[in-house]
Amino acid sequence: IDSYNLLSEFGKYALILVLVILFAKPISVIFNKLEIFRIIMSYRREMGVLAFWFAMFHAILLMFYLKLISIENLPLITNPKGYLFWGFLALIGMFLLGITSNTLSQIKLKQKWKKLQYLAYPTLVFILIHKAIVKNEFEPYIILSIYIIIKIIENYLIKKRLNSISTNNSQNLNSN
Repeated sequence: IDSYNLLSEFGKYALILVLVILFAKPISVIFNKLEIFRIIMSYRREMGVLAFWFAMFHAILLMFYLKLISIENLPLITNPKGYLFWGFLALIGMFLLGITSNTLSQIKLKQKWKKLQYLAYPTLVFILIHKAIVKNEFEPYIILSIYIIIKIIENYLIKKRLNSISTNNSQNLNSN
């Protein structure tokens, strides 16, 4: 395997980890009997940090390899039609998520930490757009569509279960 392909693979590994992390929760809610997703849920932080490092190696080393680090290439990074723009946005998201995926950040940021972690959603979109442009393929948009559908199902099931619990509690209070 040559250097370029290896550096490209780092991006693929980062994407796979991000997908596993983000798909694990809704799938564990939808199929609450599948223990494997509960196990994955317990390692999301570690997988997130690993995804961060893969993304950093992918981006920074490819930028050097392709000699893209220069002022002359700034228009490539600022053009929303290009893959570098979306890759750069994804990298910023991965960086912010990666450096705050630790207990100290949770303690220091308190409630803001959870809000910061919501950056994973736009970051996923940026990653998938980046991949779609680089590979000139439609598959990333299909992945995003599937993710949106399972998130909708997850939210529906959570509301349904909460309503069921609320109804049962009301019935129990009324029967006493």
